[in-house]
Amino acid sequence: MFKRLIRAGIDRAPQLALFLRNTRDLLDRRNPPLPTPWGFQLAGHAGMSSGKFEPEETRVVRDCLQDVDVLVNVGANIGYYCCHALSLGKPVIAVEPIARNLFSRLAIGPLQQMQTSKSG
Repeated sequence: MFKRLIRAGIDRAPQLALFLRNTRDLLDRRNPPLPTPWGFQLAGHAGMSSGKFEPEETRVVRDCLQDVDVLVNVGANIGYYCCHALSLGKPVIAVEPIARNLFSRLAIGPLQQMQTSKSG
């Protein structure tokens, strides 16, 4: 109920919503990237950095990356699997429609090697 009231207020005040999103983004950027077991740093949540996030999927992706020339990641989010590919020396093409997810993390770890372009 309380969430619904807050959401209704924010929906009626687009400037407030913009302020809250920008504040959230600034606070996110203050979190330092964390080291991973794979030798790169990641500015995701602690579960991703520690290896507890999708452990089976991560193992499968890392195994599959041995046999590919390039990783194409559509819906890259913060670039978790992109970092894995780059750490293994594989080029990456990442597509992420929500700029906040990817662009705010490009200054860290293997993502520094990525070239980006904004469309739309």
